[in-house]
Parts: sequence; structure tokens; C-alpha cells
Amino acid sequence: MKGSAMGNPPIIDRKTAVEKINKLIANLNTVIKDKEEVIRLTLAGFLARGHILYDDIPGTGKSILAESLARSVSAGESGIAVFKRIQGTPDLMPGDVTGISIYNPETKEFEPKLGPIATGNIVLDDELNRTPPKVNSAVLEAMSRETVTIDGISYNVPKPYLVIATQNPIEQEGTFVLPEALLDRFMLRLSLGYPSKEAELEILASQRNHHPIHDLRPVISCDEILHIQQALTINPSEDGFIYMHRLIEEYIVAIIDATRKEVAKEKSERMLDYGASTRGTLALRDAARAYAFMNDRDYVIPQDIRALAVPVLAHRVGVNMRVVRSGNENRTAEEAIKRIVASVATPSEQNWTEPQIKF
Repeated sequence: MKGSAMGNPPIIDRKTAVEKINKLIANLNTVIKDKEEVIRLTLAGFLARGHILYDDIPGTGKSILAESLARSVSAGESGIAVFKRIQGTPDLMPGDVTGISIYNPETKEFEPKLGPIATGNIVLDDELNRTPPKVNSAVLEAMSRETVTIDGISYNVPKPYLVIATQNPIEQEGTFVLPEALLDRFMLRLSLGYPSKEAELEILASQRNHHPIHDLRPVISCDEILHIQQALTINPSEDGFIYMHRLIEEYIVAIIDATRKEVAKEKSERMLDYGASTRGTLALRDAARAYAFMNDRDYVIPQDIRALAVPVLAHRVGVNMRVVRSGNENRTAEEAIKRIVASVATPSEQNWTEPQIKF
């Protein structure tokens, strides 16, 4: 191989990496029935170093999916990846999440006891909108900087690192409205929804004697996940996994710009009060790379962008209150993004692969 942008020889090649991810999808499919697209989008967020918000009713498998993912990833001699759960309640304190300093009478010093947000590879923050803003600020630091701060000292979170948060869109009593700054940190907002009748019959059969989650075995390691995450940022010619054509980048920017132009319309006509942020631009690019890789391609195509636009952007825009009053806010945000994407011209380039360098 020529000089690699990866720095070190690849742990696994692209073909093996795709096979590993397919095994991971198959593993999760044994527990979460009839939801492969949600599984694929979740893994796309994980591989793109993002975080996931599940906006869904209780009992649809959100926490089971998070734990199943942790059980499917090995962490060297320690066994499976560390899974931690935070149950959101109004009386939760920041120290319950980040950890606290405890006085050691033998050393006569305070020693940190790190909390769940700082010690898990995969952290489930269940009912995020029930936790007070002070707690959410600690979660925000972990998600954005991959550190937590206790008594002024910062500690790194383990890697790979994924926060999966949930919120119940139906029950609002005793909840806090999630601020835009926190929502913007989630790469994707997803919903599992109800299973089909056939899938529900499969669930009944698979859980007759015990839960299938206990049968899961790791199919990929933390080191392999980290390698894939890095390789997705590098072109194939440099030992990476994904190439993104300049026209695809321009397509992403055009969609983001269209959300902002929507805001400039008359208030009685516009769908949005504010458009997507630059973080949304980066998230759409990174998620598209991972999504293309999971579809066994080493290049991104316009269909990847269209498939990801709603889950990546709908929670980053502000819907015009006139539209909100006429229906569910999440639904109208999704519809607004769909309409905006449909209004943007799709690039017509036929060859999206990386150009070969001729000598």
C-alpha cells in the first residue's frame, strides 16, 4: 500500500468491515423484529460518531435495541462493550450522571467516582426530557466534547462512545422541553413505531421461554468499530472506505440552504421559523458516508442524502407555529424537510466513484 492516511496498517479491510456490520445487523434483527431500517440508521449514526434520539411511545424496543447493540460489541478481555442506563426523573442531579468526588480517609484525598455518562461505551439516557436542564448540560458536554467534568477536572469518556436518548412524545406532564442546543447534538432522530402483525407474532414466539437478548454474542470489537469510524472519513485511495463527490457536497449544502431560504418567506406562507445549522450540514455528510458504507458502496449517491435528510434535519429546524397548530410538530417538521428536499434539484452525475489517479 502507498502512504496511508490512516497512519497505521488497517485493522480490517473494507470487505471484512462490511461483513462485520452485516453480522451486527443480523444480530440485532434477532431481537428487534421488522425494524431493519431503524437498525441501519442507528448504526450509521454510531459509525459516524454521532448520537441518537428515539422519539417514540413506551414499549417499542428502544432500550432493548440499545442494550442489544452493546451486547453485540466486544471490548477485549473485559467482554462486551460497557452498557450504562440513566433513568430520567425530575429529581435527578448532575452528580448522579457525571459522578462525584469521594473523600478517601486513607490517602486523605478526594477521588473521582465516575457516573454512567462517563463509564459506558453505549449509554441509554431514558426519558431525557424528564431530567432537569442542569443534568442535560452534563449530558451535552459528554456528547459534544466526549468529556465529563467533576469538581473542575475533566475526564475522557471511553471509546467508541454512543449516547442513545429517548423521549415520549405523548405524555408531557412532568417533562422539560429539550432546548435546541441539545437537540442539535443528536445526529439522528428516529422512531421505531409499532411492529407489523407478523413481526408481533414473531416476538411472541421468540420470547416464549426467555428473552433472545440473552443469546446475543459479540460479532465486532470496539477496536474494529473505531477503525471503521476513522476509515469513513478517508478516501479509498488513501486506505479509507468512502469517497464523496464534490457534487454530492454541493447537494447537501443546497438542501441546508433551502431550509434557510424557507425562513425568508412571508410568515403566513413559510413552513419554518429557522433553518438547519452548520452542524446539520456536517451531520448529513457524515451520516451519508456511513450509510453508503453499510450499503456496500465506497462512494455516496444522492439517494443516500434523500434517505437521511428527514432523520438528520427534522429536529434541527423550527416549524412555523401556524403550521404547528394545524397538526403534530414532529410530523410537520418531517413534511417540511421532505418538501424542501423535493424542491432541490438532484445532481445528475452518473459516476460517483473516486477518480483514478493516472501516472
